[in-house]
Amino acid sequence: MAAYGTHLPIYRIEFVDHGENVRGTDEIACDADEEATARAHNQNIPSIGDGFDVWRQERLVYRHRGR
Repeated sequence: MAAYGTHLPIYRIEFVDHGENVRGTDEIACDADEEATARAHNQNIPSIGDGFDVWRQERLVYRHRGR
């Protein structure tokens, strides 16, 4: 956990459909890539969704697809 007064990195979860179109996003603050990935797996994927991508700024951290 970050020290008091410091800011955690913001990660963006993009929920995608079967055509790879982004259907929704969520932002979470986490200490590390692994924590962001674990938390993303606990998110509710929209019923139209095929999976999600986890981003930290412009860097793709993790990609999950249901196929």
